[in-house]
Amino acid sequence: MNEVKKQIAEALSKSNRAPAKATAPAPENSSGEDNYIYSSAGKYISTETGVYLIKPDRDGTEKTIRVTHQRLDVIAIGRTAKNQGYSSLLEWEDIDGNTHQEIISQADLEGEAKDVRRMLADGGLRLKSKSGSIDYLIDYLRSCAPDRRFIIVDRLGWHKNKDGKLFFALKDKVIGQSQEEIIFNSTAPDEALPALEVSGTAEEWRDNVANLCNYSTRATLGVCMAFAAPMARLLDVPTFGIHLKGKTSRGKSTVACIASSVYGRFSSYKKSWQGTQTGMEGLAYNYNDLLLPLDEISNIDPKDVSNVIYAIGNEVDKNRGAKNGLNRTTKTWREVVLSTGEETVTEMLRKANLKAQAGLEVRMPSINAQATDDEEMGVNESFPAGYNAQSYKELLEGNCKKYHGAVFERWIEFLITLDPDNLREEYTRFRDSFIQEYRPTNQNRRIANNFAFVAFAGELATGAGLTGWEMERETSGHSWAREAVGICFKSALDIIGNGLPIEDKKALEHIETLLLENRSNFLNGAIGSSFAPSPCWGYRLLVGAPTVGEVFYIPPTIFAKNFCAVMGEKETAQLLKKYGLLETEAGRLKKRMQFSNDNTAENHRKPYYAVRQFSTSDLIERLTKQAD
Repeated sequence: MNEVKKQIAEALSKSNRAPAKATAPAPENSSGEDNYIYSSAGKYISTETGVYLIKPDRDGTEKTIRVTHQRLDVIAIGRTAKNQGYSSLLEWEDIDGNTHQEIISQADLEGEAKDVRRMLADGGLRLKSKSGSIDYLIDYLRSCAPDRRFIIVDRLGWHKNKDGKLFFALKDKVIGQSQEEIIFNSTAPDEALPALEVSGTAEEWRDNVANLCNYSTRATLGVCMAFAAPMARLLDVPTFGIHLKGKTSRGKSTVACIASSVYGRFSSYKKSWQGTQTGMEGLAYNYNDLLLPLDEISNIDPKDVSNVIYAIGNEVDKNRGAKNGLNRTTKTWREVVLSTGEETVTEMLRKANLKAQAGLEVRMPSINAQATDDEEMGVNESFPAGYNAQSYKELLEGNCKKYHGAVFERWIEFLITLDPDNLREEYTRFRDSFIQEYRPTNQNRRIANNFAFVAFAGELATGAGLTGWEMERETSGHSWAREAVGICFKSALDIIGNGLPIEDKKALEHIETLLLENRSNFLNGAIGSSFAPSPCWGYRLLVGAPTVGEVFYIPPTIFAKNFCAVMGEKETAQLLKKYGLLETEAGRLKKRMQFSNDNTAENHRKPYYAVRQFSTSDLIERLTKQAD
């Protein structure tokens, strides 16, 4: 036996672990050794000193070729739950003795060999530089077929095992039972994945964070949203968000901090609104089945915000093609989004002269961060004895730094124990009761369903002993979770308008604002005058019964150009007529008028849209009372 064979034999005898088994039985004329891995090129062996290929030489003797300078083993073969994406789990030691494990797909072994070589080299594996060694390396990796098997998941959150039972995959563990080994393998860098950190115990978090939410309905809402996120898939609740809107230093970030403490430390768990649609789709995928806190909506370009909200709500990426021209696997997600900002989405778009679709406020309704009329209170209705807004904020944020993350794992463990059918029945009863109490319009029913879902999650977590909140309040007879979320829902209705469809509200607010800001551009039709403002938008007259106020007479061309940004000309006129805000003639939406200061009239009446002065908020209040 030559010196190389002696080195291999010595390395084998010193090795305390066997390499992967051979893919085929040893040939009849072999020595019977079972540590070899056979291929058409010869037989490979992995030892502490490297991977070697032993192959017949031209003269019939065995020739030994060194492929690597350190051990490299394929220790398991994996696949996705859909029996696709077959991959190998590689293990090796780098030049400093550190153990590395990486998953490489079988498809990658059929691709560019240099990419595989680069990945191994980056992990500190010394490779032979001799021509042909890379081909032997790929041949070796292809030939390894160990008995150990595992399931690959590239998405955090809920998955099912062979028996259809749920388990929850985290980066470093699985909550729940799976008959097969589970390995999390994401293409996203670690910094893009949610930082699920644990500090303290679930009981410490309950006593020092959740209990302090009794002084703030907004903080309670945030915690309930955090508990709701992993339940959305279980109860088939589509992805939605709630936007916390208010001036700076009102406590919006504190609410997001408290909500994030269910999962980890706010500074590392939160994300920013800043990014492209593609980037935000990737973010949504990474936060699957979790709360996604997006801080400060002003960080995103107004032109992109609508597309991003719809993209996250659609729960699926665009399935852009792979480099090889084939469609790659579609990525899907489910989550709850907690957004913050100084303006609502609609206000933000209006400032940028962009149209806001009605579906935006359904997918992400806004609530006022300020909980009372007192600005100094911010998101709080009250404070613990001896605290003010600043000291209470410091207490909460300090406690969130000390205690976070442990309650999330406890919550998932609890959810796994629940019977899915019973859970759905309980939720349906709770949701129907919530809807009956608040009686939203059909337009706002989906929004009400989402708030009911959030309240149900908070009440369920309270029943599981995770929050320390009351299960039955004297003030309402409901749990604190339901009472607090209900108060926040009323705030959303105040912004959206409960008796007014969202699209109608936007159109009316646009018209109301234009009339108020451009009153000086309308001539007083009761006073003869040759002076005309520039631009001149028409005439105004003060009228009496049935409602005292001004009527603005707007020529059709001016009306269509300036007042129909949300709807078309005819639809806008019909909308005004529907709510009694348009004076008309029989069979017409326009009204013919002649004004004394119209020097071109010459006893000729012209058609105008006669719009009554109005207040959208007063109209909403009137419609709400009618609904009651």
